[in-house]
Amino acid sequence: MLAVRSAVAGGVFDRLLDDAALFPPARMEMEQAVAAHLAHEASWYAALLGPFVCPVTRLPEGAVVYAEVPWRERDVVARVLDVLAGTGIRAKLRTGGLKAAMFPSDAERDEPAVTGQVKRIGASVRCLFAGFGTCSVLEPVEELVRLGLLEEPL
Repeated sequence: MLAVRSAVAGGVFDRLLDDAALFPPARMEMEQAVAAHLAHEASWYAALLGPFVCPVTRLPEGAVVYAEVPWRERDVVARVLDVLAGTGIRAKLRTGGLKAAMFPSDAERDEPAVTGQVKRIGASVRCLFAGFGTCSVLEPVEELVRLGLLEEPL
């Protein structure tokens, strides 16, 4: 695996992108999604790849479980984190979905502001969350490169 060069120190992007290709809007078939995940594992950005996300109905026994929490409901997030503490179940913040209201607003996606915030955070903040679920691993990789937060090898 190649080392990923980043404008952010401390491995902030390591294992950041949870591969949710089985879920909308991608909705890949299992065979296709597993093949794509294996291709991501062999890519230059493999260090960014987190776990393969699978619906609970298709999980093998003993799999790690995450509880999905809607990110806009901060009071709910705090309560869920309290309930999950010590259970071995990790929280996953939901930032998107099938409705526009589930996505961050334009103001919340202001590129210079977000890029500046990402550059200021470090590994100490990254350890507080498991990853960023995405049905297209390549889209966030391309976005990180475009924003100058990740350097694609020549």
